Amino acid sequence: MKVTGADDPLPIAVRAWTTPHRAGGQGRSPVVPIKHWLVFDTETTTDATQALTFGTARYLRADPDSGDLVPVAEIIFHADDLPERDPTGHAILATFAADNRADVNMQTLLGEPEPRLLFMSRHEFVRSWLTTHVSARQTLGHRRGNTVQRTL
Repeated sequence: MKVTGADDPLPIAVRAWTTPHRAGGQGRSPVVPIKHWLVFDTETTTDATQALTFGTARYLRADPDSGDLVPVAEIIFHADDLPERDPTGHAILATFAADNRADVNMQTLLGEPEPRLLFMSRHEFVRSWLTTHVSARQTLGHRRGNTVQRTL
């Protein structure tokens, strides 16, 4: 039996996000509060391609009075080829979505909440949520590690 020790190489991958340094000591521009949030997390294959398997997303709106984020939709999306690549995995996700309701605030006045846990392909998610909701707001904030990156 071989025991892995400190001298054995361990392949790793590192991702990082940095902010540009501003010359002349100029401060940051004022931050405009984000009113609409699309927060998502993805699961990928463990091989070198790290291809999408599935992901989850929550669409939230900021309450104008309290500033609290109110969930109004939840989505499970899957790789476009998942039904062919992993039919069992796709069936498990579809059953989960069909058997569960979205964790949304049905009392909100911030738009029409969606009580169903939505289930769709990556293509449908990009077309109906990223393109429609993010592009319409013209602000994209995404989390990398412990940093939220905002792009206008």
